[in-house]
Amino acid sequence: MKHYTIPPTYHLGNPGICCAGEPPNHPRYEVRPIYTKCGNGPPWGRPQYYLNGYGFNELEEADKLFKPLPYDHPRVQAWERDQYAYKYDCYSPGGTTGAVDRLTIDSEHKQPPEYHLAYLAVKEHYPEAKPRLDLIEKPPKYGKGAEGHWWERHDKPPKPEECKGETWQAHPVNGTWCQVCGWVAEG
Repeated sequence: MKHYTIPPTYHLGNPGICCAGEPPNHPRYEVRPIYTKCGNGPPWGRPQYYLNGYGFNELEEADKLFKPLPYDHPRVQAWERDQYAYKYDCYSPGGTTGAVDRLTIDSEHKQPPEYHLAYLAVKEHYPEAKPRLDLIEKPPKYGKGAEGHWWERHDKPPKPEECKGETWQAHPVNGTWCQVCGWVAEG
């Protein structure tokens, strides 16, 4: 990680690279790709990513800047609910990995709660977390009509009339709902 001045012929893409599912306050929500004037990445060896004046060759370098919010923070609690909503009925065989490429679907919840993928994801960043049996038995809604992903970049859910959506997608999506604030059109 080193200070980096972007050459005048380069430009930055939208913030947020491989950030889906990361906890709030994670640097990946703000990391931006670097592009040359031709629209491709810089030659290897030059920074490919940019964050707060620093250039990175590997995205994992930015991960070292992660400063977790306290586990009881409202943003963290909203993220935890989102994990259980997205990974409902998903378990890790043997409880060894939170990776979704090796999962078991168990709608009857016969697997130990410690094997639930949402719990494993939360525990990775918050070792003090315990399996949320309430969210395993009755996961929150995900997608349209859900709480929204406000917790990624906001301290509290924005009111629909103040929500700007994502940097790459305005509020609301197709005029029917917003994945940031959770607004849904009536009818």
